[in-house]
Amino acid sequence: MLSTTKNLTVKDGSFMSVGNVHSVASERQLSPELELLGNHVISSALYDSVERHDPPKCHPHTREVVLKRIREWVDDPANLGRMMWITGAPGVGKSAIAETIAEGYLRAGQLAACCFFSRASSAGRAPGSQKTFLATLAYQLFQAIPEMQDGLLKALKDNPRIFNAIFIHQAKALIVEPLNNAAVRAAARSRPRVVIIDAMDECPEPQGQEHIFETISIRLGFPLVFLVTSRLTDNIQNLTTRLDLDAYNSDSDIEVFLQSKFQEIRQNHPGGYALPTPWPSKEQVDVLVKRACGQFRYATAVIEFVGSLQHPPSYRLEIVLSPLVGAEITSSPLEGLQLQISAANKKHSKSSWFSLSNITK
Repeated sequence: MLSTTKNLTVKDGSFMSVGNVHSVASERQLSPELELLGNHVISSALYDSVERHDPPKCHPHTREVVLKRIREWVDDPANLGRMMWITGAPGVGKSAIAETIAEGYLRAGQLAACCFFSRASSAGRAPGSQKTFLATLAYQLFQAIPEMQDGLLKALKDNPRIFNAIFIHQAKALIVEPLNNAAVRAAARSRPRVVIIDAMDECPEPQGQEHIFETISIRLGFPLVFLVTSRLTDNIQNLTTRLDLDAYNSDSDIEVFLQSKFQEIRQNHPGGYALPTPWPSKEQVDVLVKRACGQFRYATAVIEFVGSLQHPPSYRLEIVLSPLVGAEITSSPLEGLQLQISAANKKHSKSSWFSLSNITK
């Protein structure tokens, strides 16, 4: 058994050994099996990827009901080997919830793996393809679950061309069989290990989504639970539990977020000392909460726009609170905000004086 590989990391598709004096000294000395696996891992999809620097998380004292519901489900022994599908409209905060849950179970020592999907990924490779998603998941499970290391290494050694096989054969060889073999050796585990797959709808191939869900729907002997976030899609069926974020009223959470962030603007903005008290008023915050329509992405964009250090926050708040007209009324909250900003630019004959950065992407 490769017993000293728990601290391996992936860099540019290659395994590097860190943090363990007994680990292999250089990637040239690593086994061909680990080299093979490392060459198919997408580092940008990993929890601690540098490409995911400062990812969104739930603001303190928000989403507490939803987070509690998820944690209770994960900790229920009846749900071992099962899946929770967390759905919601764009901008409702699915990725922030996934990140917050991942952070909590990482601290608790229960996080087995995370895959954060994005249409823009390392070297143009899609993390949802059969050559990347399964390898990325298997790599993390290899690190987190020592009992499966022997089985995974054997599968790679027995079939070095495994990544050319059809998806289901890869899944059985790299995930299902090593985990089931590990179940006997890990029988004493009392707490489930958590696998989080975020933004599944960003997987570029609809058939790839189906393959992934078919794989994680297979009942395993090892104590794992799966949390999957995505927009609602017809490609996903036969799920144990669905948590619809659109069914939760998030107005009070968005109000908490806005009030807290506006207070930070008052304290940190160079012109904050000149803002009136209170600022903004309760009525103004209520308008923003109503316009958000449950979308945290809208609230985040408002704070980014108003909090720009190059402009007076009171004036920018006036722009955001200006009456909605024309297409601004019928558009989505974020599109309406962009139209308001565009109108302000035209008014001042400056095409880019006001802007939102990549928060709108």
